[in-house]
Amino acid sequence: MKKTILFILPLLLITLFTGCTVDSNAPVLNNEVVDEVAEEESGILQVDDEGNTSFNSDVLSSLLNEVKIAELSAEEIAGIKFMLEEEKLARDVYKKLFEKWGQQTFNNISQSEETHIGAVRNLAQKYGIDTGFYNDEVGKFTDEVLSGLYNDLVAKGESSLLEALNVGALIEEIDIVDLEEYLKQTNNEDIALVYENLIRGSRNHLRSFVRTMSRQGQNYEAQRLSAANYEEIVNSENEQGSRQGSGQGRNRK
Repeated sequence: MKKTILFILPLLLITLFTGCTVDSNAPVLNNEVVDEVAEEESGILQVDDEGNTSFNSDVLSSLLNEVKIAELSAEEIAGIKFMLEEEKLARDVYKKLFEKWGQQTFNNISQSEETHIGAVRNLAQKYGIDTGFYNDEVGKFTDEVLSGLYNDLVAKGESSLLEALNVGALIEEIDIVDLEEYLKQTNNEDIALVYENLIRGSRNHLRSFVRTMSRQGQNYEAQRLSAANYEEIVNSENEQGSRQGSGQGRNRK
Protein backbone atom coordinates (compact mmCIF):
# COMPACT_ATOMS: atom_id res chain seq x y z
CA MET A 1 0.00 0.00 0.00
CA LYS A 2 2.77 2.40 0.89
CA LYS A 3 4.50 1.63 -2.40
CA THR A 4 1.29 2.43 -4.31
CA ILE A 5 0.90 5.79 -2.58
CA LEU A 6 4.53 6.69 -3.22
CA PHE A 7 4.05 5.85 -6.87
CA ILE A 8 0.82 7.83 -7.31
CA LEU A 9 1.97 10.96 -5.44
CA PRO A 10 4.61 12.06 -8.00
CA LEU A 11 2.06 11.55 -10.79
CA LEU A 12 -0.42 13.83 -9.01
CA LEU A 13 2.22 16.51 -8.53
CA ILE A 14 3.18 16.37 -12.21
CA THR A 15 -0.49 16.63 -13.23
CA LEU A 16 -1.08 19.62 -10.98
CA PHE A 17 2.05 21.39 -12.22
CA THR A 18 1.13 20.79 -15.86
CA GLY A 19 -2.43 22.01 -15.33
CA CYS A 20 -1.20 25.28 -13.84
CA THR A 21 1.14 26.02 -16.73
CA VAL A 22 -0.04 29.04 -18.78
CA ASP A 23 -0.55 28.50 -22.50
CA SER A 24 1.95 30.79 -24.20
CA ASN A 25 -0.40 31.11 -27.18
CA ALA A 26 -3.34 32.38 -25.16
CA PRO A 27 -4.53 35.64 -26.79
CA VAL A 28 -5.31 37.37 -23.50
CA LEU A 29 -1.63 37.27 -22.62
CA ASN A 30 -0.31 38.28 -26.02
CA ASN A 31 0.62 41.84 -25.10
CA GLU A 32 2.27 42.52 -28.44
CA VAL A 33 -1.02 41.94 -30.27
CA VAL A 34 -2.94 44.05 -27.77
CA ASP A 35 -0.43 46.89 -28.11
CA GLU A 36 -0.51 46.67 -31.88
CA VAL A 37 -4.30 46.95 -32.02
CA ALA A 38 -4.31 49.85 -29.55
CA GLU A 39 -1.63 51.66 -31.53
CA GLU A 40 -3.60 51.24 -34.75
CA GLU A 41 -6.78 52.57 -33.17
CA SER A 42 -5.14 55.64 -31.62
CA GLY A 43 -2.79 56.25 -34.56
CA ILE A 44 -5.56 57.31 -36.92
CA LEU A 45 -4.90 60.94 -35.90
CA GLN A 46 -1.60 62.76 -35.57
CA VAL A 47 -1.91 65.56 -33.02
CA ASP A 48 0.83 68.00 -32.06
CA ASP A 49 1.11 70.16 -28.94
CA GLU A 50 -0.79 73.03 -30.59
CA GLY A 51 -3.70 70.77 -31.49
CA ASN A 52 -3.04 70.59 -35.23
CA THR A 53 -4.77 67.33 -36.10
CA SER A 54 -4.11 65.32 -39.26
CA PHE A 55 -5.37 61.93 -40.42
CA ASN A 56 -2.88 59.11 -40.94
CA SER A 57 -4.11 57.92 -44.34
CA ASP A 58 -2.52 54.47 -44.07
CA VAL A 59 -4.14 53.71 -40.72
CA LEU A 60 -7.47 55.14 -41.87
CA SER A 61 -7.46 53.00 -45.02
CA SER A 62 -6.63 49.91 -42.99
CA LEU A 63 -9.50 50.53 -40.56
CA LEU A 64 -11.99 51.33 -43.32
CA ASN A 65 -11.10 48.11 -45.11
CA GLU A 66 -12.12 46.15 -42.02
CA VAL A 67 -15.73 47.27 -42.43
CA LYS A 68 -18.06 45.70 -44.96
CA ILE A 69 -19.52 47.89 -47.66
CA ALA A 70 -23.17 48.60 -46.91
CA GLU A 71 -25.97 50.17 -48.91
CA LEU A 72 -26.02 53.85 -48.01
CA SER A 73 -29.13 55.96 -47.59
CA ALA A 74 -29.66 59.14 -49.59
CA GLU A 75 -28.97 61.12 -46.40
CA GLU A 76 -25.64 59.36 -45.85
CA ILE A 77 -24.52 60.02 -49.42
CA ALA A 78 -25.58 63.66 -49.21
CA GLY A 79 -23.71 64.01 -45.92
CA ILE A 80 -20.46 62.67 -47.37
CA LYS A 81 -20.73 65.02 -50.36
CA PHE A 82 -21.47 68.03 -48.18
CA MET A 83 -18.70 67.33 -45.68
CA LEU A 84 -16.20 66.94 -48.52
CA GLU A 85 -16.82 70.56 -49.51
CA GLU A 86 -17.19 71.81 -45.93
CA GLU A 87 -13.75 70.47 -45.00
CA LYS A 88 -12.46 72.15 -48.17
CA LEU A 89 -14.08 75.41 -47.07
CA ALA A 90 -12.07 75.32 -43.85
CA ARG A 91 -8.83 74.68 -45.76
CA ASP A 92 -9.53 77.39 -48.32
CA VAL A 93 -10.47 80.10 -45.81
CA TYR A 94 -7.39 79.35 -43.72
CA LYS A 95 -5.16 79.56 -46.79
CA LYS A 96 -6.56 82.98 -47.67
CA LEU A 97 -6.23 84.27 -44.11
CA PHE A 98 -2.66 83.02 -43.86
CA GLU A 99 -1.83 84.91 -47.06
CA LYS A 100 -3.37 88.04 -45.53
CA TRP A 101 -1.94 87.91 -42.00
CA GLY A 102 0.95 85.45 -41.99
CA GLN A 103 -0.41 83.96 -38.75
CA GLN A 104 1.12 80.47 -38.56
CA THR A 105 -1.97 78.98 -36.94
CA PHE A 106 -3.83 79.33 -40.24
CA ASN A 107 -1.04 77.68 -42.21
CA ASN A 108 -0.75 74.74 -39.80
CA ILE A 109 -4.46 74.04 -39.63
CA SER A 110 -4.97 74.45 -43.38
CA GLN A 111 -2.45 71.64 -43.88
CA SER A 112 -4.35 69.51 -41.37
CA GLU A 113 -7.59 70.23 -43.21
CA GLU A 114 -6.01 68.82 -46.37
CA THR A 115 -5.91 65.44 -44.65
CA HIS A 116 -9.50 65.89 -43.46
CA ILE A 117 -10.56 66.33 -47.08
CA GLY A 118 -8.64 63.16 -47.89
CA ALA A 119 -10.47 61.24 -45.17
CA VAL A 120 -13.89 62.15 -46.57
CA ARG A 121 -12.74 61.41 -50.12
CA ASN A 122 -11.58 58.01 -48.90
CA LEU A 123 -15.13 57.31 -47.77
CA ALA A 124 -16.57 58.52 -51.07
CA GLN A 125 -14.20 56.32 -53.05
CA LYS A 126 -15.00 53.27 -50.95
CA TYR A 127 -18.69 53.62 -51.74
CA GLY A 128 -18.27 54.69 -55.35
CA ILE A 129 -19.81 58.11 -54.73
CA ASP A 130 -19.32 60.41 -57.70
CA THR A 131 -17.13 63.34 -56.66
CA GLY A 132 -17.05 64.99 -60.07
CA PHE A 133 -18.74 68.01 -58.48
CA TYR A 134 -15.64 68.64 -56.35
CA ASN A 135 -13.28 71.41 -57.52
CA ASP A 136 -10.01 71.61 -55.57
CA GLU A 137 -9.35 75.20 -56.64
CA VAL A 138 -9.40 77.56 -53.67
CA GLY A 139 -12.77 79.30 -53.33
CA LYS A 140 -14.65 77.10 -55.79
CA PHE A 141 -17.72 75.24 -54.47
CA THR A 142 -20.68 73.48 -56.02
CA ASP A 143 -22.84 73.99 -52.94
CA GLU A 144 -24.17 77.56 -53.13
CA VAL A 145 -24.51 77.89 -49.36
CA LEU A 146 -20.85 76.99 -48.84
CA SER A 147 -19.80 79.28 -51.69
CA GLY A 148 -21.57 82.22 -50.08
CA LEU A 149 -20.24 81.32 -46.65
CA TYR A 150 -16.69 81.18 -48.00
CA ASN A 151 -16.95 84.69 -49.46
CA ASP A 152 -18.47 86.10 -46.25
CA LEU A 153 -15.87 84.48 -43.98
CA VAL A 154 -12.91 85.58 -46.06
CA ALA A 155 -14.19 89.17 -46.22
CA LYS A 156 -14.75 89.21 -42.47
CA GLY A 157 -11.40 87.59 -41.72
CA GLU A 158 -9.48 90.04 -43.88
CA SER A 159 -10.78 93.01 -41.91
CA SER A 160 -8.47 92.36 -38.94
CA LEU A 161 -6.35 89.62 -37.42
CA LEU A 162 -8.74 89.36 -34.48
CA GLU A 163 -11.67 88.86 -36.84
CA ALA A 164 -9.64 86.28 -38.74
CA LEU A 165 -9.11 84.24 -35.58
CA ASN A 166 -12.82 84.59 -34.76
CA VAL A 167 -13.58 83.21 -38.22
CA GLY A 168 -11.28 80.26 -37.64
CA ALA A 169 -12.99 79.36 -34.37
CA LEU A 170 -16.43 79.81 -35.94
CA ILE A 171 -15.56 77.43 -38.79
CA GLU A 172 -14.58 74.74 -36.30
CA GLU A 173 -17.83 75.24 -34.40
CA ILE A 174 -19.81 74.88 -37.65
CA ASP A 175 -17.89 71.70 -38.47
CA ILE A 176 -18.65 70.19 -35.08
CA VAL A 177 -22.37 70.98 -35.29
CA ASP A 178 -22.75 69.67 -38.85
CA LEU A 179 -20.72 66.51 -38.23
CA GLU A 180 -22.69 65.68 -35.09
CA GLU A 181 -25.92 66.03 -37.07
CA TYR A 182 -24.71 63.78 -39.89
CA LEU A 183 -23.40 61.29 -37.35
CA LYS A 184 -26.95 60.86 -36.03
CA GLN A 185 -28.09 59.82 -39.51
CA THR A 186 -25.82 56.79 -39.89
CA ASN A 187 -25.44 53.33 -38.41
CA ASN A 188 -22.40 52.52 -40.54
CA GLU A 189 -19.20 52.10 -38.58
CA ASP A 190 -16.90 53.36 -41.30
CA ILE A 191 -18.80 56.62 -41.72
CA ALA A 192 -18.95 57.04 -37.95
CA LEU A 193 -15.20 56.34 -37.73
CA VAL A 194 -14.43 59.24 -40.07
CA TYR A 195 -16.99 61.66 -38.67
CA GLU A 196 -16.06 61.04 -35.03
CA ASN A 197 -12.40 61.67 -35.73
CA LEU A 198 -13.21 64.75 -37.79
CA ILE A 199 -15.11 66.02 -34.75
CA ARG A 200 -12.06 65.36 -32.55
CA GLY A 201 -9.94 67.29 -35.04
CA SER A 202 -12.36 70.22 -35.08
CA ARG A 203 -12.44 70.34 -31.29
CA ASN A 204 -8.63 70.37 -31.25
CA HIS A 205 -8.54 73.16 -33.84
CA LEU A 206 -11.12 75.16 -31.89
CA ARG A 207 -8.88 74.88 -28.84
CA SER A 208 -5.93 76.04 -30.94
CA PHE A 209 -7.70 79.16 -32.21
CA VAL A 210 -8.98 80.03 -28.73
CA ARG A 211 -5.48 79.64 -27.25
CA THR A 212 -4.03 81.84 -29.99
CA MET A 213 -6.57 84.55 -29.22
CA SER A 214 -5.93 84.22 -25.48
CA ARG A 215 -2.21 84.79 -26.01
CA GLN A 216 -3.15 88.08 -27.63
CA GLY A 217 -5.34 89.04 -24.69
CA GLN A 218 -8.60 88.34 -26.51
CA ASN A 219 -11.54 86.19 -25.40
CA TYR A 220 -13.72 84.12 -27.70
CA GLU A 221 -17.42 83.51 -27.16
CA ALA A 222 -19.15 80.51 -28.71
CA GLN A 223 -21.30 81.33 -31.75
CA ARG A 224 -22.83 77.95 -32.67
CA LEU A 225 -22.15 75.60 -29.76
CA SER A 226 -23.96 75.80 -26.45
CA ALA A 227 -22.03 77.63 -23.76
CA ALA A 228 -21.73 74.42 -21.73
CA ASN A 229 -20.45 72.38 -24.67
CA TYR A 230 -17.97 75.08 -25.63
CA GLU A 231 -16.60 75.40 -22.09
CA GLU A 232 -16.22 71.64 -21.83
CA ILE A 233 -14.19 71.57 -25.05
CA VAL A 234 -11.83 74.47 -24.40
CA ASN A 235 -11.17 73.41 -20.80
CA SER A 236 -10.12 69.88 -21.78
CA GLU A 237 -6.97 68.45 -23.32
CA ASN A 238 -6.37 67.81 -27.01
CA GLU A 239 -7.90 64.55 -28.17
CA GLN A 240 -6.20 61.60 -29.83
CA GLY A 241 -7.81 59.39 -32.45
CA SER A 242 -9.95 56.34 -31.86
CA ARG A 243 -12.11 53.84 -33.69
CA GLN A 244 -14.51 53.70 -30.76
CA GLY A 245 -17.46 55.99 -30.31
CA SER A 246 -21.19 56.03 -30.84
CA GLY A 247 -21.88 52.33 -30.73
CA GLN A 248 -22.04 51.99 -34.51
CA GLY A 249 -20.65 48.71 -35.67
CA ARG A 250 -23.40 46.73 -37.25
CA ASN A 251 -21.56 46.27 -40.52
CA ARG A 252 -18.24 44.89 -39.32
CA LYS A 253 -17.00 41.71 -40.98
